[in-house]
Amino acid sequence: MKKRLIAKSVLHIDETFAQILKRSDGRPAQSNAYNWVARSVQSEGPVIILFKSALSRGRATLEDFIQGFKGTVICDGYSAYNHLPDVQFANCWAHVRRYWLKADSNNGRKGVQYCDQLFYIERNIKHLSTEERVKIASARIQTDCR
Repeated sequence: MKKRLIAKSVLHIDETFAQILKRSDGRPAQSNAYNWVARSVQSEGPVIILFKSALSRGRATLEDFIQGFKGTVICDGYSAYNHLPDVQFANCWAHVRRYWLKADSNNGRKGVQYCDQLFYIERNIKHLSTEERVKIASARIQTDCR
């Protein structure tokens, strides 16, 4: 699965913490461990979702997880993703939306509305090719999100 996953050109990657009761590194159970997940995109064939559990959130874990991948990673902007060879980064709109939600302002509300409109458009055109989706989404965003 990993071989097929890293052959894709776009991956969504995120990590979340978990606790492991009996850790192999001797640290207490209250210490965070991490579950990493990488997911391919529907426009590149059947979706592949791969998980990796690790005792660390460090860059070395990420490098091992996606070793050999060349393409775009959509992520939350965590610093471990910075400057990986052959990898371009794109911000995840769901994470961007969270920042807009925290902004208690008119601009924050506009940002949330923009993201919601983008998600609505994407849900309705996800079955189309990448080129068709870009064309439709660009036209709709320009019209609907002013």
